Amino acid sequence: MDDPEACDLDDAVHVSRLPEGWLLRVAVADVASCVTPGSALDMEARLRGNSVYFPGLTLPMLPERLSGNLCSLLPGEDRSCLVFSLSYAADGLCTGFAVRRAVIRSVARVTYEEADSGCVPEEMTELAALLERQAERRVIMDLALPEPGLRLNAAGDVAEIVARPRTSARRMIELFMVEAGRMAGASLADRCADDVMFRCHAPPPLAQLRRLFRAVCPDAPRALSHRLDRRELLREVRRMAQSSPVAGHALWKILRPAEYSMTSGSHAGLALPVYTQVTSPIRRYADLLAHRSLTGQKAGKPDAALAQRLIRAERHAATAVREVISRAAGAFLLRENIQHEAIILESGRNQAEVMLLSCGLTGYCTVPPIVTGAKMSERETFRPPDQGAALYSLTDDHPQPRPPVSDQVLPAAEISHEQNRRKNGFPRAGTSVRVRPTETCGQVFPPEFHLIPE
Repeated sequence: MDDPEACDLDDAVHVSRLPEGWLLRVAVADVASCVTPGSALDMEARLRGNSVYFPGLTLPMLPERLSGNLCSLLPGEDRSCLVFSLSYAADGLCTGFAVRRAVIRSVARVTYEEADSGCVPEEMTELAALLERQAERRVIMDLALPEPGLRLNAAGDVAEIVARPRTSARRMIELFMVEAGRMAGASLADRCADDVMFRCHAPPPLAQLRRLFRAVCPDAPRALSHRLDRRELLREVRRMAQSSPVAGHALWKILRPAEYSMTSGSHAGLALPVYTQVTSPIRRYADLLAHRSLTGQKAGKPDAALAQRLIRAERHAATAVREVISRAAGAFLLRENIQHEAIILESGRNQAEVMLLSCGLTGYCTVPPIVTGAKMSERETFRPPDQGAALYSLTDDHPQPRPPVSDQVLPAAEISHEQNRRKNGFPRAGTSVRVRPTETCGQVFPPEFHLIPE
């Protein structure tokens, strides 16, 4: 599924009240006016695909002079932009959409923290509330899972691991950005142009969704999962996922990642019939292509090979960022070397996936295989326990690297005793436990923890 849209120096938002509703204007940096199709700058941006944001380090898609200055909507500076104008009726229904080039001079840069403190105009909060209710009726997959973030000190070392905040201001901007992409996608689809790259997201397989429903709603009649349609199943599962990190993680596991496509299609995560990303051309090449399509710029026809290359670049970047954060967080936890409250997300016989409650960092607790000094037995692979002990089965949609498991060498006389001790495996999914980092925490990805006995 897509990461939430973000509002930075390449976006500016304004909402005004109309006699019959509201007018939303989203101004986005006009990168297409600075990057000529086919130029060396364009080819390098196409090769990179997107910017990569590591803790304390950014690998930009475009040179810093463009991404941090000439294309950024800096306060007090005249900048070229594309303005997406959306008009809404009193019930929140979009009644008009237009895109035009303009020059903007933003008044100020407002941080999410400042917006949450009460400096957001009333018109913005009212329109956001209407859009939120519409999104709820569509049954979007807004899981809001906790994500770990790193705070660095002046020397660039990790000073603290925190859960990234998901505030009302962030959610409001996400809604506005999605609305711009929704209407832009619909407009491009109506033109039936062959140079448009859409953002598509396949729904979860119905069989997996039914199994997940029975797992998160154990008191419901078993036959109910077959009487409910996909939309009703998603509504019930998402309701449980919003209150339980275990159910939320399980739902995330069965959701396939969103992809770029040269043909329009639905976006299951946002519950939209068509969608394209348009609000971050500074950091995503696909958004730059969408701007060129919207403005009629002749830039050559993108093809399916380019779409696949952008998908690979996006996933490689996301995996690299997760690994860097995970390794840096693991090394910091090892230096602290204290116990942490955690919850078991998935439990197996010899391995359990856990999440630290303080920051949302996930890792694994493992039991090494039993071997003798003379001969190593076949390693036991990770598998869900008996029926009902796990909420889901692993899929290839979100591959998670496994940390190496060291061998535990035991004399033959002690093997039967150790096997008997382990026969019940780890506690069930949803159990609160205490963990501490292993000696290899920070050297493996994801990090590895020891389970503290009760």
